[in-house]
Amino acid sequence: MDNNDTAGSGLPFNQASFSAVSLPTTSDTTSILDMNSSNGTNHSSTVNDRCELMTAYAVVVQLILAALAFSILLLKWYREPVQERRSLLVWLADTTKQLVGAGIVHMLNVLFSSLNSVHDACTWYLINFVLDCTVGLIVIYAVLAFARLLGKLKGWSSLNSGEYGEPFRCSYWLIQCAVYVLAMLVEKASVLGFVQARFWGQVADTILPIHDQRIRIVIVMLVVPVFFNALMFWVVDNILKRRKKSKSTHTDLSESLLPNTPTKIPSVALRLTSQRYVKLTQDTASDDSGGESSVREQVV
Repeated sequence: MDNNDTAGSGLPFNQASFSAVSLPTTSDTTSILDMNSSNGTNHSSTVNDRCELMTAYAVVVQLILAALAFSILLLKWYREPVQERRSLLVWLADTTKQLVGAGIVHMLNVLFSSLNSVHDACTWYLINFVLDCTVGLIVIYAVLAFARLLGKLKGWSSLNSGEYGEPFRCSYWLIQCAVYVLAMLVEKASVLGFVQARFWGQVADTILPIHDQRIRIVIVMLVVPVFFNALMFWVVDNILKRRKKSKSTHTDLSESLLPNTPTKIPSVALRLTSQRYVKLTQDTASDDSGGESSVREQVV
């Protein structure tokens, strides 16, 4: 068959061009499969390295943290002076307010950190938590101070934090708990606005250079929160509990002048009064009896 016959047959290429086409060899196919498998391995390892805050392991760590937080508040109550220690009912009321607020903020941190598709959930949760316990503490104090001042101006005793009436009124606890939750929500909104700054993204990329997911969860949800919770719960409990009422000015003055003999003031006053009465009687009698009474008056 010559070149003319080949061209007339309608084939798109001749024999020479067909021989120039090279089929993939076995080694080429193997290298392509190895490349695909390596890419799949890298992708799976990246997925496994990503921190997940809602796994069973993470939930167990969070429950341990909650138990430690309650133990911190219990230890603080036990260390209060016996004369000033709150009753068990009042302490439980103060503690549950703080636990409810902390639980709501914790769930919000987990939710917002898990929804963040740019940065890792563990690092983002750690940043939010540290800011809640530092910058957020100032916001909480400001909101609670404003609520206390408002209650004082309006005469609303239910806003006096740590005071629940005599006998105990659940309505007072509900109002104070709502105020504290409101303070926590204002604090969380402030922190979320603060972390929108761009430099926090760089902090998130470098703050936790550990790739093991379980170790990251323990650090983020147990090791670091234990220290910060101890600080925050201790300070907030002092804010939430009932304040000591100041004594009267007369009592403070008398105790400052005679700190060691506050109970002798009435007897001393009575003794001075009786001596003046005796002298006055003797002075009146001396006008009638003469000098002998005057001598007795001087002796007395």
